[in-house]
Amino acid sequence: GGQSKESKEDEPSGDGAARNHAVRQSSGSYLCFLDADDIMMPNRISRQLNLAKANKRAIVGSGFYREPPGSTRHYTSWANGISGRQLYLQQYREITMIQPTWFFHRSVFQRAGGYP
Repeated sequence: GGQSKESKEDEPSGDGAARNHAVRQSSGSYLCFLDADDIMMPNRISRQLNLAKANKRAIVGSGFYREPPGSTRHYTSWANGISGRQLYLQQYREITMIQPTWFFHRSVFQRAGGYP
């Protein structure tokens, strides 16, 4: 009997691989991430683009809301209220900037080598 070979493309590869693929398919100078189940505020892109243009080596994040309200009250309050110092000090302990809020120049992504 013949054996079927699965190609690497047939293997599940997760969120990181999906984002890497999306970046390869894109052509813009800036990258904006949003999960399929999230809703973006109307002025998000213009605000983050202005910050990213002024800080081309930075990942620009934003605050967020949860639906239903209060569903993760403690975490939402902490993440939306974190100071610059806390962002730096707690980066190895906790996710300090929620990934679906990320916006940055393509060179930031290229320097990092994409998602693992």
